Amino acid sequence: MITDIKILNFRGIGDLELKGLKRVNLIVGTNNAGKTSLLEAIVAAASPALVGSLPGMFRSNTGNGADRYFKWLLHDQEFISKIEIRGPSHRIELSFAQTGISQLSPPVGADGVQEFAGMKFWHEGTKKYFKSCVVSVQHRSHDAMIDNFANTVRSPAHEKTLELLLNKIDSRIVSARLDRIDGEETISLDVGLSERVPLSQLGQGVYHVVSMVSDLLGSKSDLFLIDELENGIHYSALPKIWRGLAEIAEALDIQIFATTHSKECLEAAHRVFYDEDSEGKRDLAVIQLMCVDGKVIGRVLDEERVNDALEIDIELR
Repeated sequence: MITDIKILNFRGIGDLELKGLKRVNLIVGTNNAGKTSLLEAIVAAASPALVGSLPGMFRSNTGNGADRYFKWLLHDQEFISKIEIRGPSHRIELSFAQTGISQLSPPVGADGVQEFAGMKFWHEGTKKYFKSCVVSVQHRSHDAMIDNFANTVRSPAHEKTLELLLNKIDSRIVSARLDRIDGEETISLDVGLSERVPLSQLGQGVYHVVSMVSDLLGSKSDLFLIDELENGIHYSALPKIWRGLAEIAEALDIQIFATTHSKECLEAAHRVFYDEDSEGKRDLAVIQLMCVDGKVIGRVLDEERVNDALEIDIELR
């Protein structure tokens, strides 16, 4: 598990250090405060194999988007960037720099050296790499969901967990299955009609939950990163979603990082992880990012600070 992260010169983040990360981490902040950049930094450092996929991972990637993306990876025309993540028994440091600058070349023994669009990347440290799974606001294709959905419903217990969460979103939903329609594999749901309904014909919130929970249960990942968790989900269902995520993360030993623009999403997390958890078994850190005088700053809030902010309506988003 990642407990600390330090970022230097990555996208809009000049210098940021966060300590005391937990099993579940909710990242809050206004637009352009660095929330998505923080997710990208975590993925890049934790999972070297995904560095080349960063341009379209959380952001729209059209045309020559990869070239544009990597061009802006270094903060404010700096020459080198470093991202360091630490845990109880590991330290991973990702460095990257413009190619052609000899003094910034990877040192002897660097791991996973890669080059993309004029940038060179390398990893150092104790190197306990992670398998990361990402859910972004980009609408994911049905075909891309099939494998993890199939892995999820293959387990009766996981299938039941998915169906219970879907039922909380829409009480008509009884079950979810992998069907074959016109020769193609299709995710379909029983919503009380004479035939199952293809997932593509249901609402955005149901689609988002199927994608998110299938990936969480079916991908067998170490890290699970969700951009705008509340996307398409009615605020009344958010406490139920948080309970499900908390239970799955603990049962499968997965660490979650999620962003939100929604105060209701933060209030729901507060209710589930603090108000309902009198024994302190659920593990939440709220990470507040802010842009002050053009610089991204951040802090990890403890329960007391989150309580105080919500009570006197301090803007945490």
